[in-house]
Amino acid sequence: MTGHRIRSRTGEEPPQRTLTRGCSVTGDSRSTSGVVVLMLVFALDARSSVPTYVQLQQQVKHAMRTGVLRPGDQLPSAREVVLSLSINPNTVLKAYRELERGGLIEVRQGQGTFVVADLMTIPAVELAKLRRDLDRWIRAASGLGMERGDMLELFTAEVDAGHWGEATG
Repeated sequence: MTGHRIRSRTGEEPPQRTLTRGCSVTGDSRSTSGVVVLMLVFALDARSSVPTYVQLQQQVKHAMRTGVLRPGDQLPSAREVVLSLSINPNTVLKAYRELERGGLIEVRQGQGTFVVADLMTIPAVELAKLRRDLDRWIRAASGLGMERGDMLELFTAEVDAGHWGEATG
């Protein structure tokens, strides 16, 4: 997959994780100006009944909710997305137009497309702690021989059962 550059806020360490909705962000290189350059990789599911422009929107929103994309970050140009995914330019433009209409991004003529909203509902410190806890759980489950599908089924069953709202201990 081809990556797309995201210009991140100066001085921050880049996230290095795969997003569950199909796109991923990787990278830790810094330009000479000290700006972190991340690579956003969109992944489309051709078998999905979800339109391509909606899949792109969902991936951007997911990256925003998880703190991968923050206000001030620059999205890849429509041209970069078109070239890497071999899709119609109007598809990318429609996705970006809908995100802009929703007040999430802003197209700045001659500069690019930038995130302007913050969709994170959990403080970054707490989100990082949850990720570490989840990583420990995944490693423990894997150590017991559970496979990915089994882990997903167990996690989903517990969330669906509503046990997550009960006090522990």
